[in-house]
Amino acid sequence: MIATLRRLDAPVIHGYLGDANLMLALLKPLFPRTKIVWGVRDADAAPGLYGWVGYVLTALERVLAHAADLIIFNSQAGKTHYLTQGFPEKKLRVIPNGIDVQRFQPDRAAGVAIREAWEVKPEEILIGMVGRFDPRKDHPTFLRAAATLTDRYPQVRFVCMGHGPAEYLAGLQTLSAELGLGDRLIWSPARQDMPAVQNALDIAVLASYTEGFPNVVGEAMACDVPCVVTDVGDAAWIVGDQGEVVPPRDAAALAAALGRQVSAHLAETVPPPLRDRIVEEFSIDRLVDRTAQALFS
Repeated sequence: MIATLRRLDAPVIHGYLGDANLMLALLKPLFPRTKIVWGVRDADAAPGLYGWVGYVLTALERVLAHAADLIIFNSQAGKTHYLTQGFPEKKLRVIPNGIDVQRFQPDRAAGVAIREAWEVKPEEILIGMVGRFDPRKDHPTFLRAAATLTDRYPQVRFVCMGHGPAEYLAGLQTLSAELGLGDRLIWSPARQDMPAVQNALDIAVLASYTEGFPNVVGEAMACDVPCVVTDVGDAAWIVGDQGEVVPPRDAAALAAALGRQVSAHLAETVPPPLRDRIVEEFSIDRLVDRTAQALFS
């Protein structure tokens, strides 16, 4: 890697996530003329989530952050958290993620094919949670909220789509069975045709208890799909006043918010123009402009 970087003689080297960021900090003495940039993508992930290694990496990040010339966060929540961890304030910048609004746009016809593959009827309301099967995504809270809606709304179906460790997924499926969700819930592996998946949903859910900038929310809104999100990371900032925001790890609050969205859907209430907010604030063009200014100013 050292040989490659010397050959490139790049004005900027940009790392993403802990391992790469730490490596760049250690290489800083070898490249004094190069701008070393860290990319931090989480907000307040507990260091113990991945055992003792997580604690060690967190401690090293705190010390070596001062070696970076610039540290870019993809969320306001991330910057706020890492300030409390001793990161140097003068070097911190927030640049939210960019959503590909040309790829993610309303296309209900594409969504119909996905719904048919999942055997979801046209009159059924599909509530979906898209994301990897990881404890931080908090699928259990989503499943418990879903279970409270099944009797009240017989026309509602649910889908969990993503990938993750087989053992963890098996545990979620066991919980689903215990909650009596049965065939009301669809388990889908991760797919590549995400714009069509988002357009298949009537309501999108983010149930995480920690996030940075959850792209999946912006992608759903770019497809004009209403969102119910937990108040983690920058999720509330993304939806603004055009979505439901509830506390994390609160199944009752999540169920109540979903119930309001379902009722609005049944009443055929016209939703606000969700896509406009994503195009104006979180497009890839905005990401590129902000990043270029940060890297080369």
